[in-house]
Amino acid sequence: MREYFVGYDYGMGGHWFFIQAASLNEITDKYPNIPVWKEVPDWMFIPPKSDKRFTTEMREMARLNKPSLIADIEKSSTYSIKSIPLIVHNVLVGKDFNEFFVEQENKGEITFYLIVAFSKEEISGRYPNLRVYENVPDHLLNRPETLEDTKLNRRFHIQNIPDEINIFLKT
Repeated sequence: MREYFVGYDYGMGGHWFFIQAASLNEITDKYPNIPVWKEVPDWMFIPPKSDKRFTTEMREMARLNKPSLIADIEKSSTYSIKSIPLIVHNVLVGKDFNEFFVEQENKGEITFYLIVAFSKEEISGRYPNLRVYENVPDHLLNRPETLEDTKLNRRFHIQNIPDEINIFLKT
């Protein structure tokens, strides 16, 4: 078994994983539409020389930081081809994500979040105390500044919710 780097790029970002498999074909047979690399490509972390927004020093810093960024992905996102979690499988087959508004009441104060997930059930299973809405709730429509703030500052992918928010959402 060896590790291969796979990715699902959705334009503004992507989901990247290491998958342990006997061969590259074992992965491409199961996930034919997903790019697979034997190692992490440089373009993942190092801007191309043609991109004039980045100085030589910035590209060098990216090159030096690449090993630690790869280690972070390895630590949190390495799976065996034989036991890929359902949520990762769904990403690799291109299942669409949806945005859900969630509402949390804590000591009389209501906070809204926008969470990207596959389903309401995925959010409710992790955070049973939150109210989950498939559309913007009416009472949020009447507060355009709160709606805009939620979209800009409190939008998280369910797999990447910061620890301090995660703890708050579970209370």
